[in-house]
Parts: sequence; structure tokens; C-alpha cells
Amino acid sequence: MILANVANLAAQVAHIMANNPWDQFERLHCFPKNCNCEPMRFGELILQPMAVITSIPYSLVGFLALFKLRGTQFKRLQFLAWIYIFQGIASAFLHSSFISFSRYMDFGAIFSILAWIICNIKFPKEPMNKFLFKWFILAIVPTYLISVFKERFALIFAVYFLITVLISWNHYKEHPQNKQTIDYLLTGIIFVIVGGLCFILDRSRLMCFEQWHFYGHSLWHILTSLAMYQVFQYFLFHEKRAEIS
Repeated sequence: MILANVANLAAQVAHIMANNPWDQFERLHCFPKNCNCEPMRFGELILQPMAVITSIPYSLVGFLALFKLRGTQFKRLQFLAWIYIFQGIASAFLHSSFISFSRYMDFGAIFSILAWIICNIKFPKEPMNKFLFKWFILAIVPTYLISVFKERFALIFAVYFLITVLISWNHYKEHPQNKQTIDYLLTGIIFVIVGGLCFILDRSRLMCFEQWHFYGHSLWHILTSLAMYQVFQYFLFHEKRAEIS
């Protein structure tokens, strides 16, 4: 009897997912015409395949970071790598479903990265438990704000990003740099700027080439994942320098 009930439930779930996989959930306000420009594959489990595929580099960067951290005790950087991995999962989920909860996951991961940068700079000597507590607060507050001000999510991100940049600039000025770290920062900045331009062109429907499956939002994913790796490299360099000194 139990096995029959489980099988029946599994069949019902499979039927729902095969026909209208996400229709039972609240959609994002931009859905379906005002999100990024890749066409939606309605009725499919993955609505935007290219955006999902180009979300994978976020997680790949995280796994690469973990690989580089083998044999080290840089727990903060290991934690950052896991956030990167989650970012890839969250972005893929958003572009598969376009349900409201997926935005909280996606932007929550972005805010988690920014919160990590802020906490790592402002609280360099904190033990890991206190660091995680402060990181959690700084990540959850802006994520909550986008749930309250749903139409202002881009503005909330822009403000938080600017705050992170200003704090990072102070770190850059207060710590000795060399050509390598400057290269990490410059290339990271270039990736973000060009990626942001691709994001804007996509939203403006100026970088949407369906015949080639080429979209500005997908380039945004790839370029920002490269920028994230540069951020990791920058802080890894300074962790190693601090360990030596």
C-alpha cells in the first residue's frame, strides 16, 4: 500500500512537471515578456537553456577555487568558493523557472558574495563563527529588502554593490599591492563593466540574436563569473602574504 501511494505521488509530480512545471508557483513580475530577452520554452522544465548553461561557470569557478585551496587553512576563502557554487545553482534555477523564490536565491547569492567581501575587509581578525554571523546579517538584510521592494531590486543591488566597491577601494589603498594584484582588480573591473553593458543591452533588446542563440544576459553570466574568480585570486594573494608575514 505504501509503495503504491509513493508511486502514485511520483506519477502525479512527473505529470505536473512534464506539462506545466512552474505554473503552480508565483512568477517574477517581469515574466514573461519583460525579463531578459532569451525566448521562453513554455511548458518545459528549463525555460531558458542558454542562460542556464551559462550559469554553470559560476559553480565551476567555485570548484576551481576549492581546488586551489587544497592543503590550505583559508576557511574564509573556502566558504567564498561554496557561495560561488551556490550562485551557479541559484542562477540556473531562476532561468529555469522564473518563480519569485528563485530571485531571492539568485540575488541572495550575489548579496552573499558582496557581504563576504565587506566582512573579510572590515573584520579581518574575527573568529570564523563571528565572521559567519556578521556575514549572514549583511547578506540577509538586502535579500529581505528585495522581497519588500520587489520593483526596486536593481536599485538595491546597485547601492550595495557601490558600498562594496568603496570598502574594497579602502582595502586596496591600505594594503601593499603589486602588479599581480593590480591585474586581478583591473581585469575583474573590466569584466564587470563589459558584463554590465551586455546586461543593459540585453534588457534593451539590442543584444538578442535568437538565430545564433546569442544573448547579452548569457555574456553577463560568463563575464561576471570571470570577475568572481579575479576577486578570489586577489584575496588569496593577500591571505598568502599575511600567512608568510
